[in-house]
Amino acid sequence: MAMGSSVTMKVAQEATDQVIDELRSVRAAGTAFGREVTRESVDRLLRSGAILVLAQEGEHTVGTVTLLPLHLASGLRGYIDELVVSTDYTGHGLDKALLHEAMNQAREAKMLAVHTHTTVENVQRYEKSGLHQKDAHLMAYLQL
Repeated sequence: MAMGSSVTMKVAQEATDQVIDELRSVRAAGTAFGREVTRESVDRLLRSGAILVLAQEGEHTVGTVTLLPLHLASGLRGYIDELVVSTDYTGHGLDKALLHEAMNQAREAKMLAVHTHTTVENVQRYEKSGLHQKDAHLMAYLQL
Protein backbone atom coordinates (compact mmCIF):
# COMPACT_ATOMS: atom_id res chain seq x y z
CA MET A 1 0.00 0.00 0.00
CA ALA A 2 1.51 3.32 -1.03
CA MET A 3 1.64 6.24 1.34
CA GLY A 4 -0.84 8.75 0.07
CA SER A 5 -1.04 12.48 0.61
CA SER A 6 -3.77 11.76 3.15
CA VAL A 7 -1.20 10.70 5.79
CA THR A 8 -1.05 13.38 8.48
CA MET A 9 1.10 13.80 11.57
CA LYS A 10 -0.47 14.25 14.99
CA VAL A 11 1.07 14.61 18.45
CA ALA A 12 -0.74 12.58 21.12
CA GLN A 13 -1.81 14.76 24.02
CA GLU A 14 -3.25 12.11 26.32
CA ALA A 15 -3.58 8.35 26.72
CA THR A 16 -7.04 7.92 25.25
CA ASP A 17 -8.56 4.54 24.36
CA GLN A 18 -8.13 5.43 20.69
CA VAL A 19 -4.43 6.29 21.07
CA ILE A 20 -3.77 3.06 22.98
CA ASP A 21 -5.68 0.91 20.47
CA GLU A 22 -3.90 2.56 17.54
CA LEU A 23 -0.47 2.07 19.15
CA ARG A 24 -1.23 -1.60 19.72
CA SER A 25 -2.38 -1.95 16.11
CA VAL A 26 0.62 -0.28 14.48
CA ARG A 27 3.07 -2.14 16.72
CA ALA A 28 1.43 -5.45 15.75
CA ALA A 29 1.63 -4.50 12.06
CA GLY A 30 5.18 -3.15 12.33
CA THR A 31 8.47 -4.28 13.76
CA ALA A 32 8.21 -3.15 17.38
CA PHE A 33 9.35 -5.32 20.22
CA GLY A 34 8.84 -5.06 23.92
CA ARG A 35 6.02 -5.21 26.37
CA GLU A 36 2.31 -4.67 25.78
CA VAL A 37 1.11 -1.09 25.38
CA THR A 38 -1.11 -0.16 28.34
CA ARG A 39 -2.94 2.97 29.42
CA GLU A 40 -0.49 3.27 32.33
CA SER A 41 2.58 3.01 30.10
CA VAL A 42 1.31 5.59 27.60
CA ASP A 43 0.14 7.92 30.37
CA ARG A 44 3.52 7.65 32.13
CA LEU A 45 5.29 8.30 28.81
CA LEU A 46 3.28 11.45 28.08
CA ARG A 47 3.56 12.75 31.66
CA SER A 48 7.35 12.43 31.39
CA GLY A 49 7.30 15.08 28.68
CA ALA A 50 7.81 12.66 25.82
CA ILE A 51 6.43 13.62 22.44
CA LEU A 52 4.54 10.80 20.76
CA VAL A 53 4.07 11.44 17.04
CA LEU A 54 1.38 9.45 15.24
CA ALA A 55 1.19 9.13 11.45
CA GLN A 56 -2.43 8.70 10.51
CA GLU A 57 -4.18 7.83 7.31
CA GLY A 58 -7.85 8.48 7.80
CA GLU A 59 -8.73 7.18 11.24
CA HIS A 60 -5.87 4.66 11.39
CA THR A 61 -2.40 5.12 12.82
CA VAL A 62 0.15 3.67 10.40
CA GLY A 63 3.37 4.74 12.13
CA THR A 64 4.76 6.26 15.31
CA VAL A 65 7.93 7.71 16.73
CA THR A 66 8.72 8.79 20.28
CA LEU A 67 10.91 11.79 21.13
CA LEU A 68 12.12 11.66 24.72
CA PRO A 69 13.42 14.81 26.45
CA LEU A 70 16.82 14.51 28.10
CA HIS A 71 17.40 17.24 30.66
CA LEU A 72 21.18 17.40 30.97
CA ALA A 73 23.44 19.93 32.68
CA SER A 74 24.54 21.11 29.23
CA GLY A 75 20.97 21.71 28.07
CA LEU A 76 17.89 20.00 26.70
CA ARG A 77 18.49 17.23 24.20
CA GLY A 78 16.22 14.63 22.68
CA TYR A 79 16.33 10.91 22.13
CA ILE A 80 14.40 9.22 19.32
CA ASP A 81 13.04 5.78 20.12
CA GLU A 82 10.40 3.37 18.89
CA LEU A 83 10.23 4.40 15.25
CA VAL A 84 7.56 1.96 14.08
CA VAL A 85 5.92 1.81 10.65
CA SER A 86 3.19 -0.61 9.62
CA THR A 87 4.67 -3.13 7.19
CA ASP A 88 2.08 -2.06 4.59
CA TYR A 89 3.72 1.40 4.59
CA THR A 90 7.42 0.49 4.59
CA GLY A 91 9.44 1.68 1.64
CA HIS A 92 7.20 4.67 0.97
CA GLY A 93 8.95 7.37 3.02
CA LEU A 94 6.77 7.22 6.12
CA ASP A 95 9.77 6.70 8.41
CA LYS A 96 11.36 9.81 6.88
CA ALA A 97 8.15 11.81 7.43
CA LEU A 98 7.92 10.65 11.05
CA LEU A 99 11.55 11.57 11.73
CA HIS A 100 11.05 14.93 10.04
CA GLU A 101 8.10 15.66 12.35
CA ALA A 102 10.10 14.50 15.39
CA MET A 103 12.87 16.93 14.43
CA ASN A 104 10.30 19.74 14.02
CA GLN A 105 8.99 18.95 17.51
CA ALA A 106 12.58 18.97 18.85
CA ARG A 107 13.16 22.44 17.37
CA GLU A 108 9.91 23.72 18.86
CA ALA A 109 10.99 22.37 22.26
CA LYS A 110 14.36 24.17 21.84
CA MET A 111 16.36 20.94 22.03
CA LEU A 112 20.06 21.42 21.27
CA ALA A 113 20.51 18.03 19.59
CA VAL A 114 18.72 14.75 19.01
CA HIS A 115 20.31 11.34 19.49
CA THR A 116 19.31 7.78 18.76
CA HIS A 117 20.82 4.32 18.68
CA THR A 118 20.10 1.81 15.98
CA THR A 119 21.32 -1.43 14.52
CA VAL A 120 23.88 -1.53 11.73
CA GLU A 121 21.09 -2.67 9.39
CA ASN A 122 19.02 0.48 10.13
CA VAL A 123 21.75 3.16 9.82
CA GLN A 124 20.85 3.73 6.17
CA ARG A 125 17.19 4.23 7.15
CA TYR A 126 18.14 7.16 9.37
CA GLU A 127 20.66 8.59 6.90
CA LYS A 128 18.01 8.61 4.14
CA SER A 129 15.89 10.65 6.53
CA GLY A 130 18.55 13.32 6.89
CA LEU A 131 20.14 12.25 10.18
CA HIS A 132 23.89 11.86 10.21
CA GLN A 133 25.96 9.28 12.03
CA LYS A 134 28.29 11.09 14.41
CA ASP A 135 29.87 8.11 16.16
CA ALA A 136 29.62 4.38 15.88
CA HIS A 137 28.30 2.79 19.05
CA LEU A 138 27.65 -0.82 19.87
CA MET A 139 24.50 -1.16 21.87
CA ALA A 140 23.13 -4.32 23.40
CA TYR A 141 19.54 -4.64 24.52
CA LEU A 142 18.78 -6.55 27.65
CA GLN A 143 15.09 -7.17 28.02
CA LEU A 144 14.22 -7.27 31.70
